[in-house]
Amino acid sequence: MSGAFTEDNPSARPTGTGGGRWPLDRTSLFEVAGLYVLLSALGVAMGWLVTSWSESSPDIGFDETTVTWWQAQRSTTLDTLTDVGSSFADTAILSTVVAALLLGLIFVWRLRRSAVALGLALGFEVVVFLTVSAVIGRARPDVEQLDPAPPTASFPSGHVGATVAFALIVTVIVFWNTRNASWRALAVTSAIAISVIMALSRMYRGMHFFTDVVGGALLGAAAAVAAWLVINRALERRRRNEAPV
Repeated sequence: MSGAFTEDNPSARPTGTGGGRWPLDRTSLFEVAGLYVLLSALGVAMGWLVTSWSESSPDIGFDETTVTWWQAQRSTTLDTLTDVGSSFADTAILSTVVAALLLGLIFVWRLRRSAVALGLALGFEVVVFLTVSAVIGRARPDVEQLDPAPPTASFPSGHVGATVAFALIVTVIVFWNTRNASWRALAVTSAIAISVIMALSRMYRGMHFFTDVVGGALLGAAAAVAAWLVINRALERRRRNEAPV
């Protein structure tokens, strides 16, 4: 990757990236706990608003209309394409991709900060998703579902949340570690593409309402931002502590 760096090549590092040092401190643990509570509370509040609005007009609501429209668009070709589009966030596939990327970041590129960011973003997404899903307990759309329904509830979409969190934090990692405009453009374009494909695929396949997908996207984005915030705050504290008096 042109413009990328490792600990062995610090001169290529953009200013303030933190290198390969362990980026967190004790305060970070409290920040992680606080952000988990905050994101979970916001997710539950949003889920409550969504389900209350939907239940107030179940026959003519926007969510129901959207589900019916997507069902009418089904075809053999689209069934196949959306199966592929939805599969990226399946647990086995995404876990394999994340594990491989973590190993590369730690042992090949030696970018501990980036590895921790990836782990934090996906960790935030998973635990907040499970919390909100359990509390809200929304039923999935009343249409034929083309995938086996997981035990979690419909709101928010875990597939979309995980995809957005992964795509955004990888984009952040790319921007941290290279100034190459082509790599940055590829990261942004890819992040948008896989997120949109996932969202459309999950609705098409009858697994989620539109508001589930929006909730999942917001959760994924919030998880990535939370990871970025925790790490940047820790690095700023380190800079202050190491600054000459």
